Amino acid sequence: MHGRPDSSGAAARPAFGAAGGCRSRHVTSIALITAFLAQRSLRLCYAQAANATITARFAPQEASPTVPSPAFANPEMRPLQLRDVTVANRVWMSPMAQYSAPADGKPTDWHLVHYGARAVGGAGLIMIEATAVGPSHRCTAADLGLWNEEQAAAHRRLTSFLSEQGAVPAIQLQAAGRKGSHKLPWDGLGQNDPVHVGDGGWDTIAPSAVPFGDLSLPQEASHADIDRIVADFAHSAKMAHHAGYQVVEIQASHGYILHAFLSPLSNHRTDEYGGTLQNRMRFPLGPGRSTGVPGGEAGLRPYHSHGLGRRWHLY
Repeated sequence: MHGRPDSSGAAARPAFGAAGGCRSRHVTSIALITAFLAQRSLRLCYAQAANATITARFAPQEASPTVPSPAFANPEMRPLQLRDVTVANRVWMSPMAQYSAPADGKPTDWHLVHYGARAVGGAGLIMIEATAVGPSHRCTAADLGLWNEEQAAAHRRLTSFLSEQGAVPAIQLQAAGRKGSHKLPWDGLGQNDPVHVGDGGWDTIAPSAVPFGDLSLPQEASHADIDRIVADFAHSAKMAHHAGYQVVEIQASHGYILHAFLSPLSNHRTDEYGGTLQNRMRFPLGPGRSTGVPGGEAGLRPYHSHGLGRRWHLY
């Protein structure tokens, strides 16, 4: 429902008492009552769960045979071994961009609270949001970064807390490609609104000079650019190791640089990096081969659906 603008031009709240106003009040009252009852029910469930947990933890087993053991009661709570990394359970947090980093790309108190709360809640693995492997690989100026020692030290504060809570700290590394240098999601048109070089943005590259939507026209990546991106992923993976991350995931989906090379819609190259599927996979597999870190786990998980009636997955 839209209100009429007031003298300042801002939309005013719709007044009750007009047509439909009484009905709106009744609907609001019903919604509040429903929410209150649901909250009471939820609190009761929490209390019952807490009592069951206390009983299972402190009561002698022979005195309460009807209480199931909480250890591994469900398959998702069983530990998982990934080479040298042991994850306490199968409840993991996926990477979700926060767009809350300062210009230097370092994690802040926001990230510590956001991810730390999930670790305190018992998640077995916390995957930190897509983190740029270089300043020109960011989506926005508020992306996390991991390409220097200062950033690694700031990430160490985050990984230390996650580890102290029993969670495995993991991170997703990314190069944005032609989807880089755009505004924040809540600013203007968000990811469809480019930030040009003159306005604080940066030049982007892609397999071919084909823009993504309304974003800036990217430059076609040269062989030197491709080698540099592979090296940037390898260096960032080493920084992740120094920062205390035990798992590294390489972002190879959603139209970013590695995915763009996979798709014939964005890859029009005629050299060894374009044309056949094998050629289009050549560059995306490079970062996966270059990021192996002793004592950790690195993985590449591309997903490809290019809208040509065919779909394939690599895991």
